[in-house]
Amino acid sequence: MYNSEQKQTFLNTITNDNSYKSFQRVFKAVQDMEEKFGKDICEMNVDELLTVLDFKTGVRITNTEQTMSLLRSYVDWCIQNGKTTSENNFDKISSSEVDKTRTCRARYVKSPVEFEEMIKIAFGMNVDYNESTEMPNELMVRLCYVGLENEEIVLLEKANVDYEAKTIKSPLYDCVYRVSDRILELCRFCAEQEEVLLMAKFGMRKERVCSNKYLFRNRLGTLRGKSEDSPLNKLVIPRKVKAFSDAYVESTGNYKAISCDKLRESKMLYNIYESGETFDAYFNKIILPDIKMRNPEYTERKIQERRRILKGMYDLYKETFY
Repeated sequence: MYNSEQKQTFLNTITNDNSYKSFQRVFKAVQDMEEKFGKDICEMNVDELLTVLDFKTGVRITNTEQTMSLLRSYVDWCIQNGKTTSENNFDKISSSEVDKTRTCRARYVKSPVEFEEMIKIAFGMNVDYNESTEMPNELMVRLCYVGLENEEIVLLEKANVDYEAKTIKSPLYDCVYRVSDRILELCRFCAEQEEVLLMAKFGMRKERVCSNKYLFRNRLGTLRGKSEDSPLNKLVIPRKVKAFSDAYVESTGNYKAISCDKLRESKMLYNIYESGETFDAYFNKIILPDIKMRNPEYTERKIQERRRILKGMYDLYKETFY
């Protein structure tokens, strides 16, 4: 947390466990924006607060209102306890003023063209480029954008890649993904990889990767008692996608907060737009069968809720990018 001592003092006044966790969550969410402005949320002016809310409250109005309510309470406490001389500027803001298109622009990728631009920047072949680590990392990010779930990625076997048909067979579901030549090139590299170059105290050192059926394999030094036949932990994928997003932001100064889910959703939303069909027609023909295949336990009510959320996302996507 930014200004952690002050925020922890505030948290110590919260007796309800759910409220305590909610405040923790929102403090963590706004931390990087506080660092960007170099000030606690209680010191921010109206324009700064609107920027934080634009980027950090998601695409649903209820999320915006809840975040504003929590932060307003925190700022009230800061004023009452002499932690700031500022007014509570949340009182001057309506949730309707928050620009959701800025949130969408920060969390989603407009098109494959923008995605390739981000890849080129984040995985640029500069003097520090290490193909033994960067090529597998790039492949993980690209597979997320294609639509593979995190668990599918770590469970991919070398035999799942069909280089002639340019497809990857899912290790979990009855489906295949059509992939680009670049993805196939990266797959071949990972399938044949035998070692990784790592920074050491006196230069670079080599470490062998496990010899097993998986496309992505653990380094021997990371096994910690696991079998050499074990797949990667699926939590590796979110870390690699965050590193990709952070590298892009650091290089360009353009704020992005891309996650695995947002990468997958970005490609899906682009596909709907490019299809030229209505949302409902595309949903019924393409998305609905996919949902039922991946989640056979879903009730009709849950499916309709998913449809409603995706429709709202798609409408915002079009408003933001087109």
